[in-house]
Amino acid sequence: MAGTDFAIEPADVVLVNSNPVDILSTLKLSKASYRNMDQNIGWLVIISLQSLLLQVLSIALTSSKTINWCIWQAKNA
Repeated sequence: MAGTDFAIEPADVVLVNSNPVDILSTLKLSKASYRNMDQNIGWLVIISLQSLLLQVLSIALTSSKTINWCIWQAKNA
């Protein structure tokens, strides 16, 4: 391995050319990626809560129909 390989390996960001504008571009990309992750987590929470609500409603409606059917069967027995 060359000396540059040892220097690149532990680095967080490696610039290919010596243009300092690339540092700003890298920071903008990093912020955009982080914002995208935050948005994805937000959507995950919203969708999970909606799914949970639908599951609870489904169980509640199914349980009430079953209870009503059992009461109706008991009255007509």
